[in-house]
Formats: sequence, structure tokens, C-alpha cells
Amino acid sequence: MALWKKIRKNRKDKTNKIKKSPRPKSVMIWIDAAYNDQPARVIRGLALAEAFCNAGIESVSLSCLACSNLTDEIEKNPKIKWIDSRPNGNPLTFNEIVKVSAAEIVIADCTTPPRLQPDLNTSLFILLADEYSDSLFASHRVNAALLPGLIITPDFEKTEVPASRMADCIHGAQYIPMPDAYYTQTDASPAPGHLMIAVSGNASLEEISPILDALHPLSKSPITILADVSTDSAKQLQEAYTDNVELLISPSLADRMTAIRQASLAIACPGLNILELLALRKPVIITPRSNQQVKVCQLLLKQNTVRVTPIADSLDMLKMNVEELLKNEEERKNLSKQAGDLLDANGSKNVVDALLTRFARIELMRKIQ
Repeated sequence: MALWKKIRKNRKDKTNKIKKSPRPKSVMIWIDAAYNDQPARVIRGLALAEAFCNAGIESVSLSCLACSNLTDEIEKNPKIKWIDSRPNGNPLTFNEIVKVSAAEIVIADCTTPPRLQPDLNTSLFILLADEYSDSLFASHRVNAALLPGLIITPDFEKTEVPASRMADCIHGAQYIPMPDAYYTQTDASPAPGHLMIAVSGNASLEEISPILDALHPLSKSPITILADVSTDSAKQLQEAYTDNVELLISPSLADRMTAIRQASLAIACPGLNILELLALRKPVIITPRSNQQVKVCQLLLKQNTVRVTPIADSLDMLKMNVEELLKNEEERKNLSKQAGDLLDANGSKNVVDALLTRFARIELMRKIQ
């Protein structure tokens, strides 16, 4: 009996020595104001912010431009602090925003790596990008590169970055962050013969008008244009399209999802909003414009998730594909299923889990040193 008590006591002592992994108290996601497709990026940032909140992080900040109704969406969540990156038209520097948030983990969605001042004490600095380049690791302050998306796997054998850093590149479809609302079941059903055109970035009238002209005869209702574009492009679109077009520029999250769900199928220029279409199980025809975009589309074709029609092949081919899909309900259902299965509903959580693990490892290493 005495021996049994001794063993039990030793086990209890050992259990008491187990410590919880270090966790950050503050996290900040920053979106560069230079991007023209702000709405889609704000939605991705919102998804990450939600996931950090769900993981129990005390302070979560999302810094971006005022994005009309999407900014309101951020402020609906009392756990997320929105930081206007251009208050009263006066831009804040990246370093000012980092200081305001007092973040231990910073995720920067930007075109080029921003400079961190030496006195900024950030434990984990992540660059969020849409494709791989050696410049992502140009700064020694960068702890990891996050490439969540449907991208071509980086060719690490040809990179000039030290091999030891390749493990710091987190990439793949399993890390695509999308708000939880995109995976909530809904009774909304597509309107028969209703088309959506999704454009982003620097899309212009010259690009969109020919597509509209080709598709108008096929649509049974005004065509919806989901436009995540620059302010100048948005103004041009608003001035040009007043009839037979429903123009959506920075709609609320609910209106955005409803519009996507109501479309029978979507014609999309490559951009971040394609991920939203796939998450909401929408049949999509992608119109790539560059060789890189064609390569990405080929990956999707292999998984039978989309149709692809390069604009260079002619608008007649696009019109024919749209007409065929509108008539073929079985194929639309198949594309819808494959599209939804392609994205992991836990994409946001997967990102957060990976980053919190890295944070804990870095903090433990610091204590050892």
C-alpha cells in the first residue's frame, strides 16, 4: 500500500509540471491600401480575425480602408477591433498601426514587405500573399509566408532563398480563410437563367462590356456584376451601366452572399472573389488572361471544379459554354459539389492553428536562450 501511494504521488508531481503553450494576447491583420480588390481582401481578413477570436485570443484587430458595408460587418463583432488605415483621409503608417494594436502576431497582406522599425516588438510577423516569390523572405523579420489559395506549388528547388526557410512557407487550399457564414446552410436557391460576372482589381469597361454584350441574350434577368475594383473603375461602371445590370460594389456581406447564391452560374475574371464563388458551391466559368492564370485554371480543371474559357479564344466560345451550362442542370450540380468540396471549411482555423503553434515554438526558444 505504501508503494502504491508513492507512485501516485510521483505521477501527480509530474502532471503539475506540465505547462500550457505560450499564447499571444494580441493579434493584428493589416491589409495594404494599395490593393484595388479591397472587399475580397477584407472578407479574407475578417475570416482570419473571426478564427483568432474563436481560438480565444483576447485582442484581435483588423486594419484596412473603410470599406462601406463590410466595415460595418467587422464592427458587428464586439471581439474584433477595426483600425481605419486612413482616418479622415490621412494615411497611418504601417508602424503606427502595429503600435496601436500592440500585436504580438502581425499578418500583413501587402504587395511588398513593409519595413518594421527596430523598436517594434512583434513576436511573429507573417506575410500574406497570393503567389510565391523570393522577396517574401527578403527581410529577416519575416517569420513565415502565408499563401492561402489555389496556387501552383512553389518550385522551391529553383528558389534562391535558403532551404531552411522553405518550411516557413505555409501554402495550399487547406489554408484558404473564409468567414463561417459561407459554410452555413441556406434555403436560397438560384434564379433560373440568372448570370453573375465577378471581376476584381483593375477591371475596366473595355474588358467587361464585350462580355456583357455577349451574355445579355442568354440571361433571363439583369446580369449581376460583383465588382471588387478600384474607386476609379467603380465610378466608370456606375456611370456606364444603368439598365439590365445589377451592379454590386462593396455590398454588405449578407447581400454579397445572397447575390452569389441567386446566380445560376458565374463568369469570373481571376481574382480572390473566385474563392467565395467556390465556397458557396457556385458553378463557375473562369476567363484567364495570362499564362500564369491559365496554369492555375488547369489545376482546377483536373479536379472538375470549373470550366475555363480564355478570353483570347473569342467571346463566341464563352457564349457557347455559358449556353451549354445553363441548359445542363446535371453538370451545374456536379460543378457545384466539386467546387464546395475543394475548399476546407476549416481553412481559417487551420491557418490560426499553424500560426499559434509557430508562436509557441518561438516563445519557448526565446526562453531557452
